[in-house]
Amino acid sequence: MVVLSVCSGIFLLCLQTVFSVKMPAFSFDTVPVFIHTCNVSGPWNDTTLQYFAKYPIITMEKGSGVYATEEPYASQYAEDKIIEACKQIKSIKPEIICIMYFNT
Repeated sequence: MVVLSVCSGIFLLCLQTVFSVKMPAFSFDTVPVFIHTCNVSGPWNDTTLQYFAKYPIITMEKGSGVYATEEPYASQYAEDKIIEACKQIKSIKPEIICIMYFNT
């Protein structure tokens, strides 16, 4: 298990160096956490976006807004909804990493 952790750490360092990947701040003083979300009912409200901005990484599920009824949001593709939400969160916290989770 230690070997896997060391190999993973070296791999991430290589990625960061070779591709200039921005990694979230890390410290062994706290447990690293992120947030994984899916809001099937519609766009995120401002309070929720502020809450999300507390985390270094956020993943958003492909089902975002699938049951939304208000236009034009209801007829947009999930990718467009997630991009818009990431832009909103990044306007609050530019260094946050937004990832679209698309597991089928």
